[in-house]
Amino acid sequence: HLRRVVAHSSLNKMEARNLAIVFGPTLVRAASDDMLAMVNDMSSQCRIIESFLTHYAWYFEDEADEPP
Repeated sequence: HLRRVVAHSSLNKMEARNLAIVFGPTLVRAASDDMLAMVNDMSSQCRIIESFLTHYAWYFEDEADEPP
């Protein structure tokens, strides 16, 4: 679903980075419910989701080429 949203980013302004900011903390949760850990991990969470969206084929397709 998120890949479809990114595909229409020229209309909806939701590029991979914006979606990563919104969904990163939810999809990649911190190990603990400590607020400080959540804030510190947010950057990494966003980069992980942005990477998944940007390099979808490499992560999830069977015949992926070289790593990005």
